[in-house]
Amino acid sequence: MKKIIACLMACFAVFAFAACSLNKSGAPDSKGKEPLKIICTNFASYDFVRQIVGDKAEVTMLLKPGAEAHSYEPSPKDIQAIGKSDLFVYTGGDSDEWVDGILNSMDKSKLKTLKMMDTVKLYEEEMSEGMQEEEHEHHHDDKDHHEEDKDHHHDEDKEHHHDDKDSHDKEHHHDDKEHHHHDGEEGPEMDEHVWTSPANAIQIVKALTETISGLDKDNAQTYQKNAEAYIAKLEKLDKDFHDVIDHAKRKEIIVGD
Repeated sequence: MKKIIACLMACFAVFAFAACSLNKSGAPDSKGKEPLKIICTNFASYDFVRQIVGDKAEVTMLLKPGAEAHSYEPSPKDIQAIGKSDLFVYTGGDSDEWVDGILNSMDKSKLKTLKMMDTVKLYEEEMSEGMQEEEHEHHHDDKDHHEEDKDHHHDEDKEHHHDDKDSHDKEHHHDDKEHHHHDGEEGPEMDEHVWTSPANAIQIVKALTETISGLDKDNAQTYQKNAEAYIAKLEKLDKDFHDVIDHAKRKEIIVGD
């Protein structure tokens, strides 16, 4: 257990050692060229970018420390900053539902974006007990409602003709069929927490490095070198995770979002 805790602490350390300066970085280079302006939604994307660019770009994180990602709403100042940036990096998923509306209102030809969920293999979000409490209660109420309907129709059948019953049942089943067809149109919800896996983080860093290098070719070699050093740390972290899991008596790890 101590090894698992130590490994998890190492993971947090990798993502957090840049937290001492969460606002901006970057300064004009020796040629007087303005650095890239990169906007990131959360700390994971911010930290990945920081490891790649160092002091060669101006990196801003929208979600401030302690803020709730799932309830974040961009301010007018945030929206303006996104519009003026060279690159906008976001995760995708439920936490970033606001992003599509913002991007659709902007000139996409002048704004480069990178969605981290597009860079890795996605997995369907697993549902645990308690996560669907509201839906369960809804179905329970539906069951009670149908039981009442059953009793109600049974009483009516004693007073109404058989033809009326057939007509009503046919219409009722047709409505149910349309209802279930409508429900089936919604696809599975994919897990948006893609950065929590070191293996995924490596793929994200590679995609970010390629994109940033394309935007700033003068510093491409520096970005590649920084990325390689950071990827080496992530590979070591991934190996440590597997070593702990392979030798652990218990395979379950509980995390909270």
